[in-house]
Amino acid sequence: MGLAEGASKERLRFVATIEECVADADFIQENAPEREDLKLTLHEKASKAAKPEAIIASSTSGLLPKDFYASTKDASRCIVGHPFNPVYLLPLVEVGGGEKTSEATLQAASAFYESIGMRPLRVRKEVSRVSSRTACWKRSGAKHFTWSTKAWRPRRNRRCNSFWRGHSLVVHGHVPDLYARRRRGRYAAFHAAIRTGAR
Repeated sequence: MGLAEGASKERLRFVATIEECVADADFIQENAPEREDLKLTLHEKASKAAKPEAIIASSTSGLLPKDFYASTKDASRCIVGHPFNPVYLLPLVEVGGGEKTSEATLQAASAFYESIGMRPLRVRKEVSRVSSRTACWKRSGAKHFTWSTKAWRPRRNRRCNSFWRGHSLVVHGHVPDLYARRRRGRYAAFHAAIRTGAR
């Protein structure tokens, strides 16, 4: 953990507007909450203020690109760039496009992700994110197991860790995330987006 080689906190800065944020960017990564209305507004503003050649990526878990890119200026440069969680252990990122996304944009985005140590996985068809729906199934199974067997978290975590580290990550890594989302009121909205995308 920590800073990557050659990285510096001095190059990290905060700005007040979307326009100022994207003005000089070559690659824009949006990670806003799963709300279509919010993403529509963000991408419309970002696409108008960004350089014409800038790539705009969205880390969506359940929305379709053609929907939240509907108001953007030049949707050919807009993609989905959805990292797996946790990023520091699973350096995978789904890369996909909408109806108007160009192949050149997808290739350039994949090359960019590779340059920062990620492993892009090309999604060939515009569907709701496969990895997030799979994660939901894992969380649902873990939740059912915990509640139906009355297993409490410390005991369950010890069992997972003693069995195999990989299985521990699959279950243990997602259940605390589930509880965190519930406490912050984000669980229902997140899964509503997944269910909508699944239809």
